[in-house]
Amino acid sequence: MKYLLLITFMFGSAHCLLDDIIPKVINNTDTNGDGFISLTELSAQMLSFDADANGIVTKHEFTEGWIAAYDDNHPDTNTFFNNLDINDDHYLTDADMQEHKRLNNIIVDENDLITYADFETFIRNMHPGHGNHEP
Repeated sequence: MKYLLLITFMFGSAHCLLDDIIPKVINNTDTNGDGFISLTELSAQMLSFDADANGIVTKHEFTEGWIAAYDDNHPDTNTFFNNLDINDDHYLTDADMQEHKRLNNIIVDENDLITYADFETFIRNMHPGHGNHEP
């Protein structure tokens, strides 16, 4: 056990902590750098995982893309997808984000903008890591 702890300390854990993932997601999503996440930017970020460019993101596409982009683990990424797929159709589309907006799961102002703090809260509420993400 001592050696495992030493190796983990020396080389880091196998996956990123949610606290490390969130700033990367924000940076990748706020493409115009205005300090807000627009619904358009959120849609574009989501569709960036659409490997076959058919306008919908499957669980497989999301899982593969999210893990590659953010070094998250597979079980948490699957749960995250399931939580984002609010209409349970097994795809991520704009309809899911609109439903999260309607249910106030994600706070959007009158200009369809999301503050970084509200976006972080949304991710923490949807992602099973909740900031204590361990491999």
